[in-house]
Amino acid sequence: MIHTAKFYLKLSNEDINFLENKYWEFISLISCKIDDVYKEKGIATTFTKIYSNWYMYCTIDFIKLIGKSDIKEADYSKVQDKINQYLYDIFQDNKRELILIRLDYRLDVKVEAKADRETIMYLYNKTAEKYKFKRKYNQYDTTIYFNSKSIQSKCYDKEAERIDKLQTIEDYEKSILRFEVVLENKHLNYMKRQHNIEKNLKNYFKDSLYQKYMLENLGVLLYYGDHYKIYSAEKIIEASDIKKSDKNLIRELLVDISKYGVAGAM
Repeated sequence: MIHTAKFYLKLSNEDINFLENKYWEFISLISCKIDDVYKEKGIATTFTKIYSNWYMYCTIDFIKLIGKSDIKEADYSKVQDKINQYLYDIFQDNKRELILIRLDYRLDVKVEAKADRETIMYLYNKTAEKYKFKRKYNQYDTTIYFNSKSIQSKCYDKEAERIDKLQTIEDYEKSILRFEVVLENKHLNYMKRQHNIEKNLKNYFKDSLYQKYMLENLGVLLYYGDHYKIYSAEKIIEASDIKKSDKNLIRELLVDISKYGVAGAM
């Protein structure tokens, strides 16, 4: 359901003084000490000054945070308890609420054979080039992006990505095709402004929202149903009751899609 998220806190002068006294470091260097404890647990922390204000940013890998890859809405309490513990360890109080500025939804599909994953990606490269404000970017054989200014959608071979980056492949990443929908801060701001959905994790940690975003942002672009080779498709067409002329038109369309993709065939 969910993979990573990014949050921020605006720090007061009292916060800065407290943290510098606690960690015996300038505020800009404190993140190293926090990361020594929490980075392996799935939370990376940075402190950034924007104009005259200091902010704490944290990026959370929920799989590492709770040690579970198949995360569901029912896991929210466990996730929030871990986040609360992280904040308490830093600030020694329970008065903080992180503001959400990015959220990555995900669906992992296990496809054992590498050749099958490559075939699926090859077919997905032939789907729609754009939909509403989204455009396809498929400069890599193992990754397809559909991007707008506020939401990024992508499909990629997770195992191939790890190999390309010379990174360790986790057990839950082996033979995986990953589908992701990333909600950027611009979209979260829109949802708050137009629909009164506050920018916190609880509001987006819902199975219903996850399904809605995945279907709206990937379902319309990758299509549903079975894929057939031309030879197999011709058998189905020939067995149908439609007119001979229509059968010929459908065959021509399928050949054009095979050669040029959906957009090129239109």
